[in-house]
Amino acid sequence: MAKLRQSLFGNTLQVFSSDWTEAYFWFHDPFSDLAFALEVGKGGARSIQMAVQGSIIKYLLFTRKGKDCNFLSLRATSKREQDHVLAAALAGALWAAGAARKATICLVTEDAYVAPTPDYSGDGVTERLQLFELLEKEATEKFIYDHLQCVSV
Repeated sequence: MAKLRQSLFGNTLQVFSSDWTEAYFWFHDPFSDLAFALEVGKGGARSIQMAVQGSIIKYLLFTRKGKDCNFLSLRATSKREQDHVLAAALAGALWAAGAARKATICLVTEDAYVAPTPDYSGDGVTERLQLFELLEKEATEKFIYDHLQCVSV
């Protein structure tokens, strides 16, 4: 995990800010005027959330099958559809980042996997990260869908 911090922050001592550790993906109420839109907090993760929002709208307007794909249909998005489209958007981004060969997903778990050392002090997050590598896009989407509680409130 020291390498992760070195890559992200340029050193092993800096930690994720509360803006990052408290970030989440959460939709507005289903079947509302903003049913297709993520609620976004302030802070560091907002740019990533907005990139995911763009993928969500793209999926809802151009990709989903068996539904009207127009702007007015976005308001008819159900909770189940919100979950599905969030998983699809995240899987698409991670699959593209893995050059369409693999996706690596990082989840925060209860157990710590890294012990503090003189070069690494725990922050309550990075030492609890567990990596999962998936080799198919469909498996990536299913994994994310099955673990949505880890990225949404």
